[in-house]
Amino acid sequence: MHESISPLLTQDDLMVMFSCGKTKLQAMLNANVLPVVKVGRKYYTTQDEICKWVEKNRGKEIRY
Repeated sequence: MHESISPLLTQDDLMVMFSCGKTKLQAMLNANVLPVVKVGRKYYTTQDEICKWVEKNRGKEIRY
């Protein structure tokens, strides 16, 4: 049986999810804080990876 493939999230999607602007998100991406894959100059991730990251960092303060 095939696993369903999660749709990819883009930087725009992440800005909406985290209610942040481009500059703050770019700082987080450059610091390798988020679970993303860089293809060219664009970053991608999945909803599942973001959920795992949030669970892993629950109770921590992430400041950028």
